[in-house]
Amino acid sequence: PDIVCKHVTISIPCPSSKAPEIQSVDGKADFLSRDKILAWHIDEISEENSSGALEFCVPKMEAASFFPVEVTFTSPTLYSRMEVQKVVQADDPSQEVEHKLKSMLTTHKYTIVSDNSED
Repeated sequence: PDIVCKHVTISIPCPSSKAPEIQSVDGKADFLSRDKILAWHIDEISEENSSGALEFCVPKMEAASFFPVEVTFTSPTLYSRMEVQKVVQADDPSQEVEHKLKSMLTTHKYTIVSDNSED
């Protein structure tokens, strides 16, 4: 399905003692020094806006230091494409109930891990 991801945050571990030097970013990036996380924020990922880049410099580190990467986002489109056709009274299914529905897809946990094969 054509899912539009909104309020995307990609959290990259960055165990350096100093903040990464951001070279370029599509969106914005913040260094959370207490958590040692580089947080990359993208307003929307969609078919029209399907790629982006974040370039930053840190002192030399093992590639595995930047994992696991965690991603959070919301989407008004459900992955399943399930829809509520109607709501009816339990004791009288012929009686429809007026209703409003708001669907939202959110991530509970979406993690990208390193397989350590390229270190």
